Amino acid sequence: MKIHGTAKGGAVSKKDFGVAFGKAVTIPEASGGTETTYGDYKVHTFLEDGTLTFTVGGNVDVLVVAGAGGASSGNSDGGGAGGGAGGMSVKSSHAVTDQAYAVVVGSGGAGCTTIQCSGAKGDDSSFDSIISNGGGGGNYATIDASKNNGGSGGGSSDVNYGTATQGDTNGATGYGNDGGHSTSNWSSGGGGSAAAVGSDGSGGNSSAVGGNGGVGLANDFRTGSNQFYAAGGGGSGATLGAGGNGGSSIGGNGGGSTTATNGVVNSGSGGGGTIFEDGVGSGSAGIVVIRYLFQ
Repeated sequence: MKIHGTAKGGAVSKKDFGVAFGKAVTIPEASGGTETTYGDYKVHTFLEDGTLTFTVGGNVDVLVVAGAGGASSGNSDGGGAGGGAGGMSVKSSHAVTDQAYAVVVGSGGAGCTTIQCSGAKGDDSSFDSIISNGGGGGNYATIDASKNNGGSGGGSSDVNYGTATQGDTNGATGYGNDGGHSTSNWSSGGGGSAAAVGSDGSGGNSSAVGGNGGVGLANDFRTGSNQFYAAGGGGSGATLGAGGNGGSSIGGNGGGSTTATNGVVNSGSGGGGTIFEDGVGSGSAGIVVIRYLFQ
C-alpha cells in the first residue's frame, strides 16, 4: 500500500496529496483498460466493456459517456434527422474500495437502413452505478419515445423532437439536451448534445437546411487536455437543400442529398441524417475514463 503524508509540521507533498499534521492519504492502485499516465495522474480508458480491479481503494475521477443515436432517413421532399449524443456523466473524488468493478461501454445506434425510418437508440454506459443513458435516434415523422428519447434526444423531421433523459446518478453530474425539430416540411433537426439543444431545420425545398447537432462538452480526464465528447449529429434538408453540421466536428454531418457521416469513434456522438437510406450516419460508441493521482 502506498501512503502519501508527512510528519507533524512537515510540508504537504506535490499535488496536495499528502496532508500535514500526521494525517495520510491513500493512493489508489488498480489495473484494467488501457493504462496511461500524465503528470501525477494515472488513467484507465475503456473503449469497450471490461473490468477495473482495485487492490487499494481511494478517490478517483470518473467520466462515463454512453453510445449515441443513429440518424433517420427521409425522402426527396424532406430530410433525415441527426442522432442524439449519448448521455455524459462526470464526477470528481468518487470513492472506490479494493474490489473489481464492471465497466460497461455502450454501443452506438445504427442509422436507418430503409427509406423514411428512425435511427436506433444508443446503449447505456456505466461504472459503479454512475449510469449514462444511450442517445436517442433521429426521428422520421411521429415521435417514438422508445427510440427518439435518450441521454440527449434525437432530432426530428416533425414538429416534435427527442427528449433528453440524462440525470445525475450516484453523485455524478449528468449532461444531456433535447434534439431539434423541423420548422418546415423540407428539413430536419440536429441531435441534442451534452452541452446544447440540437438546432432546428429550416427553409423550403432548395433553401432547406438541416439543423446543426448540439456541440460537445469538453473534459480533460483522459489526457490532461480538453477533448470534446457527446455531440449531436446534423440533420438534412431536402434534395436541393443542405445538411447541418455535426457538433464540435465529432458529431456526424448531415448529408442533404449526399452521404452523411458517422459520429467520431468512441466520442458518444450522434450520426448525421440524409434523405436516402444508403448513406445515413450511425452514432458512435461511448467511453469510460477513470483517473487518479498516483504519485
